[in-house]
Amino acid sequence: MNRIIKLFIWLVVVSVATPAVAFHQDYTPIDPYLLQQSYLRTINTQGSWSYQSQENKEVVVAVLDSGIDISHPDLVNNIWINSDEIPSDGLDNDGNSYIDDINGWDFVDSDNEPTPVLIDGYDYTAVNHGTVIAGVIAASANDEGIVGINPKVKIMDLRILDAKGMGNTLVLSQAIDYAVENGASIINLSLVGKSIDESLKKSITNAYNSGVMIVAASGNESKSGIDLDIEPAYPVCDFDNINRVLGVAAVDSQNKLSVFSNYGEKCIDISAPGVNIYSTVYHDLTDINFSSYYRGGWSGTSVAAPMVSGALSLIKMNYPNLRPADIYSILLSSSDSLQAASPLIYKKLGQGLLNIGAALDAADKYYNQTIKLVLAPQAGLSPEILIMNDKGNLLSSFLAYDKKFKGGVNISTGDLENNGSYEIVTAPLSKGGPHVRIFSNQGSLLNEFFAYDAKYLGGVNLALGDLYGDKNKQIVTAPVTGGSEIKIFNSSGTLLRSFLAYDAKFKGGVNIAVGDIDNDGKAEIITAPAAIGGPHIKVFNSEGLLLYQFFAYDKKMTKGVWLTVGDVDFDGWQDIIVVPAKNSAPQVKAFNFNGTPLYDFMAYSQYLTVGIRLQARDLSGDLRPEILALPNKGSSALLRIYDHNGLEKDSVYLRNPQDKNGYNVDILVD
Repeated sequence: MNRIIKLFIWLVVVSVATPAVAFHQDYTPIDPYLLQQSYLRTINTQGSWSYQSQENKEVVVAVLDSGIDISHPDLVNNIWINSDEIPSDGLDNDGNSYIDDINGWDFVDSDNEPTPVLIDGYDYTAVNHGTVIAGVIAASANDEGIVGINPKVKIMDLRILDAKGMGNTLVLSQAIDYAVENGASIINLSLVGKSIDESLKKSITNAYNSGVMIVAASGNESKSGIDLDIEPAYPVCDFDNINRVLGVAAVDSQNKLSVFSNYGEKCIDISAPGVNIYSTVYHDLTDINFSSYYRGGWSGTSVAAPMVSGALSLIKMNYPNLRPADIYSILLSSSDSLQAASPLIYKKLGQGLLNIGAALDAADKYYNQTIKLVLAPQAGLSPEILIMNDKGNLLSSFLAYDKKFKGGVNISTGDLENNGSYEIVTAPLSKGGPHVRIFSNQGSLLNEFFAYDAKYLGGVNLALGDLYGDKNKQIVTAPVTGGSEIKIFNSSGTLLRSFLAYDAKFKGGVNIAVGDIDNDGKAEIITAPAAIGGPHIKVFNSEGLLLYQFFAYDKKMTKGVWLTVGDVDFDGWQDIIVVPAKNSAPQVKAFNFNGTPLYDFMAYSQYLTVGIRLQARDLSGDLRPEILALPNKGSSALLRIYDHNGLEKDSVYLRNPQDKNGYNVDILVD
């Protein structure tokens, strides 16, 4: 049975305040109605019009809607042309089963003219709908009318809704398949239905697996929006817990959830303006209702969704080699918080308000950043810190301590003083005093101090993090053996706080990680017993107050746990990632703040029992962590890199495969 779908937009007239936003840009369109497009300023679009990378390429957005006025003066130059088809020859030249599909296809009337069709009883909004959506995305910067979010993108016109704004899942599925097969990078769905069938699931899954990004409106209600977590709608909501579709809610001029917009934590990924939007409309001199080229007052989640589609197209156009998953991450992580505007419901509005300028800046950083690996030897080698590229090639090195010292070195890296430059912090792993040293990313010594009594020779574990919410990072230390006293220092070596992580009688040492796992803007300290002790994970605040605790493995496992933190489920909260420290299979587990399991995977063969160390670090610049795994002494330095879901992305020998001395690893970001 084919399910019913319908558009979600209506025409209203309201006043919209223009927010005061500062922009830096080299080019500003002078289209006469630009000032009426206040939403462009709200989502920080203007700077993007001059944004150009060296790899700028054509990108196609498929608009599956009620048809588009492809002869509109603001759209005509941005309509996709099927270059593999010969116009009007009555043949299927490209063999895609659609004859003379030059600009797309009409799946309602099964012909090659996907423009709006005026029939008796037409709905004015429905007829205009596709043209409105296309204008928001792609209106030309031609000094005429309005300007779209991406005035250089191409629009593939696929008509699936009739003149009353109705359609079904069969034609929707067919149109999605067409868009994928004919080169669309993005599919905009400003429509919604209350159910889904297998054909639509299959088409969405195929699009996702083919690297095509899909954006869907959340849907509207005439009086007040509904919680999609309770009453899901499709295709905006997931059907099997894989986020294949970016769901978009609408906000008003005050960045509050629009009264009509649906919402939901599980279905909405991001929000965009959806009230009183000015755009292109269908023009037809045979009907007085369609005598204009432009009109304002359009409201609905239907006009919020194409803003996101336009943003995705800008990133894709400027950075074509980015994967869809990376583009999603960049766009969402660059959004502006809606907590202040909608404090009671902001978690149901996705990651926040669309910010195109910030997203492009993040994409540029991602594209051009240089990631370097930092290696420090475990016991048995001189304390030489190695800085390498991601292929394992040595770039530079320096000695952290006297070359005669062979007790091994622990390392942690980060921007201690929030000045854009990473530092390298070192401490002896064993057999050395508690001598913490801070180096520049070039290996110059910046500062040093003793974390514990100078006579202590048990080694020091390190972690860095912003414990106080001031953007600076503090240095957190823990003994490798001999106790559980946690100490917190600033970059100058001043002791700020100390506390015991476990009972005073416990002498097994502590492994530590630092991260904001309760999303309060301040990092917490996460601890686990080191070489000996059960898998007892504890979470403390900067004052040493115990917040959470749980057991990561069976309580009988007493060889210690290594841990790190990273937002593996991309909910804005850092998660706890653990692995047995020694004498157990390298089963990596991820938990949220209160110990709820998220997933697990085997990082190496189950027979590798020397233990591994983990670091969760953002290698790709998309603000999602990759998980770096490296075996301890006794196994080759085969670095394995997993994505945030625990799927292997890459692997590289950082040293000769015969070198089994063991290394600790972290990263530098330039």
